[in-house]
Amino acid sequence: MNNLLFLLVLDYLRVNMNRRSILIIDKDPNNQKVLQNNFIESGYEVDVAADNSEALKLLQLKPFDAVLSELAAPGIDGFNLLENTQKASLNVNIPVVFLTQKNDIWNRVKSLKLGAKDYIVKPIHVKELIARLNMLLSRIERKSTEENIIKKKFAGKLKDISLFDLIKVFGLEKKTGVLSLINENGFSGQIFFENGNIINAGTLAFKGVDAVYKMMTWDRGRFSMHFCDIDVIDEIKVSNLAILLQGAMRMEKREEILKQLPSLDTVLTTTSNFKKITSKQDLASNLQYFLELFDGKRTLKQIINDSQEDEITTLKRILQLNQLGFLTIVKEKSAHVPAAREEEIESSEYEDSADSLFKNIINETDSESINVKISNFYQEPVKKVEKVIPDQKSKADETKHETQKPASAPVRQAHITPKTQTWAAQKKITTGQLKTVESSKVETLTEKKQPVSPHQKAKGTILILGTDNSVRKNIVENLIVGRAIESRVDLPNVSEIYFGTARFKGEQYLNITTFSMEKEFTPLLEYFAPSTLGYILLIDIKNANWNYFQYLLNVLRGKLSVPSVIVISNKTSDSNEPSIDDIRSKLLLKNNQKIVFCSNFDKPNSKKLIFSLFKNYFKK
Repeated sequence: MNNLLFLLVLDYLRVNMNRRSILIIDKDPNNQKVLQNNFIESGYEVDVAADNSEALKLLQLKPFDAVLSELAAPGIDGFNLLENTQKASLNVNIPVVFLTQKNDIWNRVKSLKLGAKDYIVKPIHVKELIARLNMLLSRIERKSTEENIIKKKFAGKLKDISLFDLIKVFGLEKKTGVLSLINENGFSGQIFFENGNIINAGTLAFKGVDAVYKMMTWDRGRFSMHFCDIDVIDEIKVSNLAILLQGAMRMEKREEILKQLPSLDTVLTTTSNFKKITSKQDLASNLQYFLELFDGKRTLKQIINDSQEDEITTLKRILQLNQLGFLTIVKEKSAHVPAAREEEIESSEYEDSADSLFKNIINETDSESINVKISNFYQEPVKKVEKVIPDQKSKADETKHETQKPASAPVRQAHITPKTQTWAAQKKITTGQLKTVESSKVETLTEKKQPVSPHQKAKGTILILGTDNSVRKNIVENLIVGRAIESRVDLPNVSEIYFGTARFKGEQYLNITTFSMEKEFTPLLEYFAPSTLGYILLIDIKNANWNYFQYLLNVLRGKLSVPSVIVISNKTSDSNEPSIDDIRSKLLLKNNQKIVFCSNFDKPNSKKLIFSLFKNYFKK
């Protein structure tokens, strides 16, 4: 009863906001009067006609939302009326409903085949007749709205339509396309639908259903659904209903934990004693990253959003930290994150010394005391991170190489093992498949132990990414010591790798690696992810496919939670070129994403790019 009352209220509001019009065709004056009075009471504008001739004249003069007609009566031929109505310029797609005493199947089937939207047999109560017509028109209006949405692309705010509701709607309507979301902190994600079913998803470091659960917590931000054919791997094997049920359970668990924590706007940091303990440790990278989130600037909400773990796991760990007394409140209001300043690389300032950069990257000595304290709240055992990097020549061999520069050099093997069974591992990228080439010659790989080389001393890897091969390789060559190395993977259509080692003051080293983004690059991203400290994405403004680079950035953000710089090349004063705001909009960039411009990739500017990558990130 309550549902019926609710529907009647909605119908009343809708009708009074947007009155519908109907043409009633009936020979009997009494029927005309009854129908006309009841439809007017229900909020309709009503015109009546006694035969086909009168009806067709009215159909040529004004548009109607519906036609209600007798099927057969003196002067009335329903089938002929239906045909002529479809030719009327003002009422081409108007729904026609027949109201008749003829109950035979032949007339019913013929009416529906010719295009009638409903076939109603008398006797029928007038209220039921109006209700059926309302349902028909509502269904038509909803379908029309959906068609307009498909043409224009469906977009809106998450505070108005939640992800739960979007999944329900696209599932029921069996839609195919890509749903893109971006939350209030600038993080983005995508969910892929095929015939209404979620088949894949990704955001930050999360994939599949975990990515969907992560995005379900985004209550502020925007969404856009692009209805199109998709070509992605079907990685989600559970139904939309199962995802929604599990998501609802996780949201309940989330609220339960949040009740035991300070408000989401509270800025948190770890205690001074805890910092002293952890500062002396070489922690597992995922634990180190998690603890760095409590920097005294992020709110609890931002810590949860920035975490690489799923939300429930993150909340449990925060709760355990809080219960153990490791957390302290900095302030109760939201922290403001200033927008990053766009720079011209030619005029940017940087330090020639790398000391300030590397002091934030280098891990300190190991200690056993932290293991006991951390294990109280961290479920996984704390492991010391060992970076496995390419075997290299000895320093003596390298000196000989630089002076003599032989036609071919010993083969070097890139040997970086991913932390988890990633897509790259499933594709069976092994060290045996990564073949190193210099001067177009390949030699047998050996596992002979060699003295520590600069490559092995490196604190991590910087990725130079983009679609311009010559610029990428030029930057690598400008930065490294000695000759660059080119490697290939024995998998079809996977990009080649070009790398070397850069040396900075204080005998500090970084590995500089590049590979093409025009070939299959996802396995390589996963392969290098454990050692990557940051990446630079190069975009030629004159040849940029902005949709493609938007896709690339989404993939990069999902694979790498590290500092990044977007470098725009070949920008001129041409007014037709996109402005910096246009670039941010086209790439869906958050405000603190660093963008620089560069037109000359020589050695000084290549070095500036590296310092530009870390300058603001480590300034605390």
